[in-house]
Amino acid sequence: MEKDLEQIEVEFNNDAKKVFFSLFAKFEGAVRQLNRFKDDNVFQQLQGKYVYTLKIQLGDIASELINKSKALKNLDELKKELSREIDQYAREFINKSRSL
Repeated sequence: MEKDLEQIEVEFNNDAKKVFFSLFAKFEGAVRQLNRFKDDNVFQQLQGKYVYTLKIQLGDIASELINKSKALKNLDELKKELSREIDQYAREFINKSRSL
């Protein structure tokens, strides 16, 4: 039986959350010793590096799910939705990192 769009999105989000929290924990450890006022440029660079890594890893998950779902009638809709989800996770990472 073919998975539907909603099932694929749930699978993506389950995997994406694991990646998100794992990378965020590593980011927290990397910036823990920084003084946010003195070292803001270093903080921004690290944040950018981790957001980039997050997008790459989530893109890989999305690509894998898309490749498994080639027969899906609304494949273009799936691609757009997963792209929106990746952007949302990146925004969430940035927002969450501002609270550190």
